[in-house]
Amino acid sequence: MAGCALTKEGTATVLELRGTVDVAQGGEVREALLRGLTESSRLEIRIADGAQIDLQIMQLVCAAHRHARRAGRTVEMTGGGNHSVREEMAGAGFCTAA
Repeated sequence: MAGCALTKEGTATVLELRGTVDVAQGGEVREALLRGLTESSRLEIRIADGAQIDLQIMQLVCAAHRHARRAGRTVEMTGGGNHSVREEMAGAGFCTAA
């Protein structure tokens, strides 16, 4: 199943991205990011193994990170077991390839 799920773990809010997450889920991801940043001072974005994330979703994550920094909040990404997602993010300048 593709998309996102927002949960609470301790003091952090966790947004899990799974399956193919692209422009079709952009609105859902945007709303989840905003809600996650509102509910907690720390938002963890987990990329499930095998997930495929397109550039629009990466841009939303980047915008959420900038918004969080201005608000004194934290956004961190974890997971990303899919090597192609890491390569795409590195190619777009979001991180370094592993």
